[in-house]
Amino acid sequence: MVLLSVATGPADSTLGKLVLIPSALRPSCKSEERIFLWNGVNLAPPAVIDHPVLRQLEWQASRASLRDPGSYGAGLRKFHAFCDAFSIPESSRLPASFAVMHSFALWVVSDPLSVDIILAATTPFEPVSIVTARKYLAAV
Repeated sequence: MVLLSVATGPADSTLGKLVLIPSALRPSCKSEERIFLWNGVNLAPPAVIDHPVLRQLEWQASRASLRDPGSYGAGLRKFHAFCDAFSIPESSRLPASFAVMHSFALWVVSDPLSVDIILAATTPFEPVSIVTARKYLAAV
């Protein structure tokens, strides 16, 4: 299923833009909060032993270690919009397989003019630079 927004008139600036499907796993929040608030259906193994002091230290360290959490949030948003557009099930998103990550990387830097015109017409594209794509991959 490919998600393209529907134009409501000539002033509609969302035509052909990638759209994120709302999900309880991805609550509405600021970009810099996404890396901490957005979840997948798969649970990551604990990073520390189960003790309140260690969980608090882990929480603080994870926030302090990020130079630009907003960029990571933008990457997560783009990744989930990609998954929505290409019908990647929630169970295959986080952690993502090599095939999903490789597909995301190829898509995120591709110019729609480099793809067959019929395929490009039915697929949303919002290409970014390779430097930005690397940041997106680090976020995921």
